Amino acid sequence: MKRVLAIIGTAILLFGASACGEKKPPEPGAYQGKKILSVVRDLAQAYEKRDLDGFMDLIAKGYEGREAFEGSIGRVFSKYDSVRFCLTVGTSRRPSTGTANGARPKAVF
Repeated sequence: MKRVLAIIGTAILLFGASACGEKKPPEPGAYQGKKILSVVRDLAQAYEKRDLDGFMDLIAKGYEGREAFEGSIGRVFSKYDSVRFCLTVGTSRRPSTGTANGARPKAVF
């Protein structure tokens, strides 16, 4: 009886280990997510370097408001000495409408 239980236990252990050791290839959504993150990083780098041409190269050519958007980004680059690109993904927090001391919130682009 002990031998039968040992064989069954060993078989369960081997099948369980082989099932856990199997690595599945990433799904298409994972690849798309990596591409999106790469584009967002490229946008952030161009934005923070104030590289208008590089930034606009990453914006779709068919975007209807592309010219107006380019003008507004150009104004931001010329108005401020430094700019920062902030993006939060996967949070349930809502943007603050003010601060505890009543000061106006900072603009984030």
